[in-house]
Amino acid sequence: MKRLIHSAVFAVLLTAVTTVSLGLAGGVDEYLLKAVFFERFTRFIDYGSQEPNTDSFFVITVFGENPFGNRLEQVYQNQTILNRKVKLIYTDQVDQIGNPDILYIGKDKKLELEKLLLRIQGTQAITVTDAAAFSGSGVMINLRIIDDKIRFEIDLESAGRENIRFDRVLLVNAIIVKHEGTK
Repeated sequence: MKRLIHSAVFAVLLTAVTTVSLGLAGGVDEYLLKAVFFERFTRFIDYGSQEPNTDSFFVITVFGENPFGNRLEQVYQNQTILNRKVKLIYTDQVDQIGNPDILYIGKDKKLELEKLLLRIQGTQAITVTDAAAFSGSGVMINLRIIDDKIRFEIDLESAGRENIRFDRVLLVNAIIVKHEGTK
């Protein structure tokens, strides 16, 4: 029942946020909204048999260009994700990625993407970007601006390789990435 209520609330909030016209809403901060989406997504992700470790931090790593400025700090200073305090890490080096729960990949890291995805394979890190060029390249969630609205693409194939499943509430609001050879 609680999950059903959360699903309904998320659907309403998601619809409200994604239908806000960024060009007309003057004052809407694109990267503040995208920062909030990180926590919202975790409510509708099934990590399979792996239970979140409530004794540790929930780690959000920004790899490469940081378009958020200090917005992640603003949002997650007192906000928890999956009942864990949030730790933010910023790096430009693949070998300094660590073991993030969410890994935001900057637009400037296209050339390092394959190496990065190999490095985090098996960690169940949710990979997120907002680079159109990364669509279908192995990143799980791609936050896009389409017709002045924040939309998100979900790559089910990439998520499936990490045994991550997205709730149907998230999927009905997403653009599903299709790969060659799949229907």
